[in-house]
Amino acid sequence: MESHKLEPIDRRVLSVPAGKTHAIVTEHNVYSCPESHPPHDVSVNAFAPRNEHGRIPRLYRIAARIVTNPKTPTFPPTFDPEHAQNITSYISVARLREGILDDGGNYRFYILSDIEQGGLKHAPRLEPPGASHVYLSLKELVKGSPVVHAIGTCK
Repeated sequence: MESHKLEPIDRRVLSVPAGKTHAIVTEHNVYSCPESHPPHDVSVNAFAPRNEHGRIPRLYRIAARIVTNPKTPTFPPTFDPEHAQNITSYISVARLREGILDDGGNYRFYILSDIEQGGLKHAPRLEPPGASHVYLSLKELVKGSPVVHAIGTCK
């Protein structure tokens, strides 16, 4: 997948507890959450999923977003076919695991792409830990501290 640099406007990073879905997210470069979850700021285009240990091993760029029903996914004609294929592959794997895509209805899907030097060697953890969808400071996230703090929550 293509590697991108984050532009200076990317001051906030969306971070979510990916937990048991972390491996699927990193394998397919797709993240999903029920549309009923608090909305995420669409101006934020950096993403940092937290693994099952609450650590953030990698940063991604959000390349595309779409809302669709995973039982019958539909994509507008202008949606990148490769992105649609990534989502379809993600759905086929995620559907087999309990607790993923189980809520019914529409889900928000995020297509993720690699960021140049996106791997974080220090794999920071969020303090205080939690299951909420939060925003982090990009500057704090990449500075090397073992702990990062939320600068806002998704509402």
